[in-house]
Amino acid sequence: SNGTQYATGGFSNDIYIGSLEAQETPTQINCSCGDQRALLFSRDDKTLFVGGRDGMVHVLDVSQAKIITEFQAHRGRLRALAIDESGNTLTSVGEDRFVQRKNWQTGETQLSLKLTAGKLLAVEPIDDQRLAIASADN
Repeated sequence: SNGTQYATGGFSNDIYIGSLEAQETPTQINCSCGDQRALLFSRDDKTLFVGGRDGMVHVLDVSQAKIITEFQAHRGRLRALAIDESGNTLTSVGEDRFVQRKNWQTGETQLSLKLTAGKLLAVEPIDDQRLAIASADN
């Protein structure tokens, strides 16, 4: 987040969102993806994107502590998420070797590209035209 809150997940369906500024019990949210591999706050910290075993992106409203939308991004595990500078385009990579870029609000697919490298594990936008991607093939 922007430094005021955190999110954690793991091998269950539970996600916890808490404050870094106040000592309070974190909010627990149930997300059916299980085995969360990626948690990412939106640029304004109002939305949390979650990806895991089911290959879907689950979009959570932080203030309401609930899922507001979901969409399929990968077959198998989604491993990493990144958001562009505008805050509208979400990029994901997964063990299916696909890179997916979508406008998360409209659902419009901007890129769907299969790479021949190993399972894709990490993604970071460099600019509007380039992505850095790490895979299991080193």
